Formats: sequence, structure tokens, C-alpha cells
Amino acid sequence: MELISWGEFWGAKVGGLRMACVAEKHIHWRNSGIEIILLIENTTKDDMQLLERRPFLDYDINVTCSDGTEVSANEDWLNSREPDFEKRASRTWVDINKEQAYIRPFKLSSFFNIESPGDYQVAVTRRMADSNLALSAPALRFRVI
Repeated sequence: MELISWGEFWGAKVGGLRMACVAEKHIHWRNSGIEIILLIENTTKDDMQLLERRPFLDYDINVTCSDGTEVSANEDWLNSREPDFEKRASRTWVDINKEQAYIRPFKLSSFFNIESPGDYQVAVTRRMADSNLALSAPALRFRVI
């Protein structure tokens, strides 16, 4: 699997971690599955653990059209943002070995209504559940034809 823009999309280091948002391809057919891959890299010389609350509870994901219009999220995504959902979310500690990355696929088209041909971008921020820190990845651009 070759990832596009692997080295160019790392965000700033925060607490020994940094995040990137990448994809296997940047052009997608309309009504096909659009998947991004979130990478969280441990930049330290020590092993770390990351608390993951599923499904994607700690991630803020925004999709916009080329004109800046926000793409609407579907009901599944909106329901996962409800305050009572946090109580039901599963929690898992993920080991991230020194100088390694945690790979988290995300099927964007399962949660956002990306239906029209055009240029889009996705911006991702990951809040750290056990602190006030947040990781951000630079926006990833893609096209739907």
C-alpha cells in the first residue's frame, strides 16, 4: 500500500506525538468509498500509550468543498457526538512504540455526505482524552469525479 503525501502532511509535535492525514488515492469516483488514514506517530525514544475511545470520539473531522462550504455529516456521525454517547463509548489503550506510528483507517464516506463531483479537503484534530492536548494534521485535499 503506497500512501500519497506521506511525509508532507505531518502536523506539529505535541507531547511527543504528531499526526498526519493521508490517503491511498486523491481522486475518487462519485458514490465510491472514500477512506483516509490517520497516523499518530510517537516521536520520542520511549514507548507510549494512547487512549482511544471508539468510534472516533476524540476526533474532530471537518470536510469542506473547494468554495469553503462545509459538507454535512450524516446521522451516524452526529449521533456519535451526543453527550450521552461518551458514556457508552468503548475505551482501549493503544501501545505506540518509540519512533513508530499508530495507523487508524477512517471511511470518510460512511460519515459525511460527499455526493457531488468536485474538490474537497478534510481537516482532522484529535483531542487527547487524558489531557488538554490536541493533535492536528494539515488538511488533505481530494477530488470526486
